[in-house]
Amino acid sequence: MQSVKLFNHQLNCQTLYQNLLVDNFNAGIRAQKLNILFRVLNGALFGIENIAVVWLGALLVLDGGFSVGMLFAFIAYKQQFGSRIISFIEKGIEFRMLGLHTERVADIALTEPEAEEMAESFNVGSARVSIEVRNLSFRYAESEPFVLKHVDLTIEEGEVVAIVGPSGCGKTTCLR
Repeated sequence: MQSVKLFNHQLNCQTLYQNLLVDNFNAGIRAQKLNILFRVLNGALFGIENIAVVWLGALLVLDGGFSVGMLFAFIAYKQQFGSRIISFIEKGIEFRMLGLHTERVADIALTEPEAEEMAESFNVGSARVSIEVRNLSFRYAESEPFVLKHVDLTIEEGEVVAIVGPSGCGKTTCLR
């Protein structure tokens, strides 16, 4: 987040995140629609099929082609077969959902890394560059003590500076 704020990309990141959130939400809606459609079609198809089998079986029993025991056995086998087919179709839907999740992860994993800007791309000419801080003071709240107070610092071009100190003394705050 610190890098995003330093380069003032909050709005870009927020827009990107919101677009991804909308895409995720839409994918969830599509998945729910598929699930509802499957359940409706499944219920209608197997309901009609059950009525047709019982009706045809009853006709065969009345005509003497089937005994009542054979009809019950046939219906039991048919229900077992139907439950296996439903399970097979549900696994197909689960694989489709897995594909959707994989696509979402692939968007992140296969995204090209951002190009790194090289230091040579900044042309400052022959001017000498330095960093100068004058009278820097900082505290996290009005009631808190100062973490940094009246800090003056000058770093000339080519100079190497190390900021050291115990935890909480303001090293990172100074760099920020």
